[in-house]
Amino acid sequence: MVRFLVVTFSMIVALAVQAKQDPTAPLGWSAPATNGIKSVNKVAPLPKLQSIVCPQSGDCSAILNGQPMVIGERVSGYTVRHIEPELVTLARGGKTWKLQLFSLEVKQ
Repeated sequence: MVRFLVVTFSMIVALAVQAKQDPTAPLGWSAPATNGIKSVNKVAPLPKLQSIVCPQSGDCSAILNGQPMVIGERVSGYTVRHIEPELVTLARGGKTWKLQLFSLEVKQ
């Protein structure tokens, strides 16, 4: 009975050690040390343009991700640079994106 428990325990320990290793990794390979720091560069997704409102007089505003925005405001890390009747220009990190209210592609 004791021998059965020892054998069972040693098999469990061996399986636990084996589970920590990637079975598809080359022999002798080990993951690089990260010192407990995970560097994940997640970029917020581009906001969704839902509407543009341009009054007779004054500046246009846009609805991005359900929030009303005007030029200079920020949404999800992007800055609203320009709003036209059918186009909103966003900027982030020196790059610009143009969101169109209506797609130019017409599917038939």
